[in-house]
Amino acid sequence: MSNAMDARKARWGRLEKLLGDLEARGTVKATESELDEFVHLYRTACGDLAKVRSDSPGHNIEEYLNHLVARGHKLFRTRESGSSGAVIRFFTHDFPAEVRALGWHLWVAVLLFAVPLIAASILVYLYPQNAYSLASPEELEMLARAYAEGHAGGRSESLDTFMAGFYINHNVSIAFQCFATGVFAGIGAAFALLFNGVAIGAIGGFICASGYTTNFISFVCGHGAFELTAIVLCGATGLRLGMLLVNPGRWSRLDALKINSAKILKVVLGSAVMLTIAAFIEAFWSPSSAPAVVKYAVAAVLWSTVIVYLAWAGRTNSQQRDNGETTQP
Repeated sequence: MSNAMDARKARWGRLEKLLGDLEARGTVKATESELDEFVHLYRTACGDLAKVRSDSPGHNIEEYLNHLVARGHKLFRTRESGSSGAVIRFFTHDFPAEVRALGWHLWVAVLLFAVPLIAASILVYLYPQNAYSLASPEELEMLARAYAEGHAGGRSESLDTFMAGFYINHNVSIAFQCFATGVFAGIGAAFALLFNGVAIGAIGGFICASGYTTNFISFVCGHGAFELTAIVLCGATGLRLGMLLVNPGRWSRLDALKINSAKILKVVLGSAVMLTIAAFIEAFWSPSSAPAVVKYAVAAVLWSTVIVYLAWAGRTNSQQRDNGETTQP
């Protein structure tokens, strides 16, 4: 009995210390492991308080637990009800942290998408006729003509607004394909990444081979930072999903999905926001009359921002020193 009480007191002491830390720093700056531990200890303390009230009402421990649970309740309610704080935390911590937690799935997705894209663009640029195996000559010529005149005159606001909706629908459909097909043991996600990499690279190579390199690159370089990155992220979640079904580790397949689904969906949701941002950039900035050199400079800033954000946002001090994140089994 004394061992059980000692264990309870140790939990209460840990909860008290954790409460002090969270009250001082705020839950927004807390790590995911600290919040998980707090929720577990708080709920356990609530159960201990109920038991003490039933077995030994009026005991000194009841007063101590009352105070401890009241502090925890206040922090817990603040955490739950602070919707704006939760949104801020999602973008400043949760989303980039879960992207890094994808680990090798992310790097495999990068290779599956980027290598075919680069290879196809070079091959088609050197031998444009190879693009005809992916699309008809009429379709490819129509795409090339779209970049023939450039965007020195800009576009009308009504057309920009219409194209924003079109781009959102188009981008999300590709990204969803890369994620959802992961249920087929990850093979579907791998194929979707490969196919889209080849298709995008081939189209780009054909347009550049047609003599419209500056018009094409200046158009795609800005929104590509968000669009291409989001496609890769969705492909990585598809690979992660597939591997959970193939090799769930010590869990059953259903339990593995339950444990990791929230983490995977955070990446998918963040990617959807990135695709929406990409659509608005593609609709309103990419076809603008700004000089190509200005678009290149903006693109450099956007790519740097995306890379730095996903690589460093939400890291704790210890994670920054270690230059790494722990991943789920």
